[in-house]
Amino acid sequence: MILSEGNPIVEGLPINGTVLGACHEGAATKGLCLTGMDSSSPESYTTFYHNTTESADPAMDPYGILGYDFKINLDEIHPSTLSLSKSDTSNVAIPIIQIGDRTSTYVSFSDCGTLYIHNSYDDTVIPGQGDDAKVENWQICQTYFAYRFWTLAWVIGLKDPKPQNPTCVPVRVVRLFV
Repeated sequence: MILSEGNPIVEGLPINGTVLGACHEGAATKGLCLTGMDSSSPESYTTFYHNTTESADPAMDPYGILGYDFKINLDEIHPSTLSLSKSDTSNVAIPIIQIGDRTSTYVSFSDCGTLYIHNSYDDTVIPGQGDDAKVENWQICQTYFAYRFWTLAWVIGLKDPKPQNPTCVPVRVVRLFV
C-alpha cells in the first residue's frame, strides 16, 4: 500500500508515493509505519493481503480483513490481521496488526484502489438514517502504542472529523499489486 496526497514531507520522510510497512509495536504486534521507500522493491514487511467476502449487494466493493504474514523465528509464519486500537481519550485510532483475526477491522478498496471503511448508518442527523458511505479518514501521525513512530492512523467520526493529534496529516492509502 502506498500513500498519495497530503503533505510531501514529514520530518524528512516523503509521504507521497511512500510504501507503508509493518513496524514493531510490541510483542507480536505491528503498526503501519512510513518506510521512506517507494514501490520499486517490495519487501515481506510491506506486503499485505485483503481477504475478502463477496457482498450481497453487487454495487458494493468487496470487504474483508487486511492480513499480514507475521514471521517469528525467521521461518514461522503466523496469519495476522489489522484492527483499529482506540483510546477513550483520543479521536485518533492506530491500526495495529496482531496474530489471529478475533478483533479485525473490516476494510474495502474502491474501484480506483483507495482504502476505506464502509459506513452504513449516519448518526450525525436526527433521526439517524441509513447512509452508505466510503469513509477515508486516514492520516499519518506521530503515534504512541508501545513506541513513538510516524504511523498510519484513523480519525474516528463521520463527515470530515478533525484529529486532535496536532501531528496528523491527511493521506489517501492506495492498493498497489506486487
